[in-house]
Amino acid sequence: SKITLRNLVRYKQRFFFTVVGVAGCTALLVTGFGIRSSISTMSTVQYGELTHYDAALTMDSSYWLADEERTVTDSGLSEWIVETGMERLEVKHSDDSETMTVYVFFSPSDQAKAMTLRTRSSHEDVALSSEGIEISEKEAENLKVSIGDTVEIVKDDVSYNALIAGNYESYLKQGIVMSSDAYRAIFETDADANSLLIKAQEGKTDDLRTLISDGSHLDSVSYTADNVA
Repeated sequence: SKITLRNLVRYKQRFFFTVVGVAGCTALLVTGFGIRSSISTMSTVQYGELTHYDAALTMDSSYWLADEERTVTDSGLSEWIVETGMERLEVKHSDDSETMTVYVFFSPSDQAKAMTLRTRSSHEDVALSSEGIEISEKEAENLKVSIGDTVEIVKDDVSYNALIAGNYESYLKQGIVMSSDAYRAIFETDADANSLLIKAQEGKTDDLRTLISDGSHLDSVSYTADNVA
C-alpha cells in the first residue's frame, strides 16, 4: 500500500534491517535444503551401495547367538545371515582418541555379503588384511593417520598396536573392519562371534522386525531402514 511504501522510504534503517532479515531467512532455508539433500545422498550411498544388511543383532552369549540365528533361519524371512564379532573399543594415535565400532569378519565372503569395502575416489576394492586393520576414511581423518601408520587399540584396559592396512569409504557408519586372522595377530586371541547381520527376503523387513524379540539376551538391535532418509 501507499502507507507501507512511504514508511519504507521514511524509515530507511528499518527498511535496511527488513531486507537483511528476509535475505538471512532465505539463506537459511537454502542452506537447510542443501544439507538435507546432502544427507539424503550420503544415506543413499551408505545403505544402497556400501551396507547390505537389514538388521544387526548383538548378543550376550554364544548360546543366544545360535538360538536367534536358528529362529530367523527357520522363519524363512532371511536371505542370508552373517556371524560377526562386534565391539566398541578406544583407538588412539598420538594425542587423539576415538571410541569406535570394530567389526570382525570370519571370511572374506561374509564381509562381501555384509558390506562393500572400497576407496572413495576410485572405488577400488579394499581387501581384508591378515595382519592389519581397515579404518573408515572419516575415522582416519579424526585420528590424523594414514595407511602404514600404527594405532593403539585399548581392550580390557590393555593397549595393543595395530597397523593400518587400508581405509574405506563410509559416511554414516564409521569404524574399523578386520579379519579374524588380523584380530588374532593383534590381540593374541581368537575373536568371538557375538553379532548377526541379517539380510531380509525382499519385502519381509517388517516381518523380520516383528519376529526378532527384544529380549534380555539382546544387547542391541538396529535396523537399516531406520537410518535411511
